[in-house]
Amino acid sequence: MTPYVNNNKNILFHFDSLWGVGHLVRSARLLNGLADKFNCHAVSGHQAKSFLRDICTTTYLPQLSYSEDYSSLFSVDGTSVSESLDIRLELCAKSFYQAKPDALIVEMFPYGRHALWQEIMAIFELCQKYSVPIYTSLRDIYIYPSEKNQREQYLDNIIGVLNKFKIKTIIHSDPDFCSVDRAIPVELVDKNINCIFSGYVGRNKLPAPSCVTSEDGKILRTAIGGGKKGVAVYKAALTLLDNAKEFKILYVHCSQGFSLTNDMKKSIRSVSGKEVRFVEFSPEFAFRPLPSSDGWVVSGGYNTVMDVLSTGVPSLIIGLDQEQQTRAKLISSKVTNIGVIDANASPKIMANTWDKIKLQSDGIDLNSPPKLDGSTITADLLEKELSYDSAMHSCLSQ
Repeated sequence: MTPYVNNNKNILFHFDSLWGVGHLVRSARLLNGLADKFNCHAVSGHQAKSFLRDICTTTYLPQLSYSEDYSSLFSVDGTSVSESLDIRLELCAKSFYQAKPDALIVEMFPYGRHALWQEIMAIFELCQKYSVPIYTSLRDIYIYPSEKNQREQYLDNIIGVLNKFKIKTIIHSDPDFCSVDRAIPVELVDKNINCIFSGYVGRNKLPAPSCVTSEDGKILRTAIGGGKKGVAVYKAALTLLDNAKEFKILYVHCSQGFSLTNDMKKSIRSVSGKEVRFVEFSPEFAFRPLPSSDGWVVSGGYNTVMDVLSTGVPSLIIGLDQEQQTRAKLISSKVTNIGVIDANASPKIMANTWDKIKLQSDGIDLNSPPKLDGSTITADLLEKELSYDSAMHSCLSQ
């Protein structure tokens, strides 16, 4: 795919990986769909570089990240946070004039990303100046502050920004599976917030069916990131491998941040007569068809759940936080070959849950399957909304 198509409509897309690589994956998949209809320019941190090759032109900002407890920001290259924020602000403004956008898409803001308030608000002011419509890209479920005073201030900020800049909210979800009050605070549902559902943003291509013969045993797969959450999912997959007779091999698709502890190495040796193979995934993993498998054990993260949904393969989902638990329960209530287990579930409970869901050869209700082509639907929606002549493009082209 080339960065430009024969279309004079330009999209500027701002996103970042402050809360993890999953945000890069979802945004890159959206851009992959948008690039079929628009000239796309992305503004993001350097970590996005390997995800966006051949999809669009990109301005890479100094990479920021949160401390392990999410209490403070730090600059990955070692410079001060204030210096990095100033550079980001300048680059965002330059990107706006270079892209000449007919529309701006910002991930999560103003619902989230308040640490980047200065740079995003500066882009919003430019959009207002040149009458460029603004869209916020929001996932299916978002957990908001619960403490009363903090929540009231939070909601006031959201409403103020949405109203001032006439922002439309694109929710990357299927309303038949997840209602609007899961994505935006329930207090805003009756505030005439302009929300559009795009369907879930999944992979563009379906995986090949499992090619492992019953004689050789079936393949189980898991996909994990770094940190404690990755360890919890890995241990659950290993438990299922050890207790489900049909599985012979476990493939562990892991990020660079994942490392085996001594206890985990010992646990591999305890799985007698079965094999565990580790595969480090590259950014391209987010776009290629999933490898064939007879079962998955995964976290309840957005991209991972969309991936296993696209396969139709029986899968166990582990909700590692409130957001993931909510998503797993909503999906499993309508997809019968998806099971939900606790990270610390006993081997017996895990095996019993697996035995129950594996009997469902087609777990999705064909009368109302989840919409997984959210990137294509988003592009279609924007194409329809931007069908008029762009005032911005003609203004900045002079």
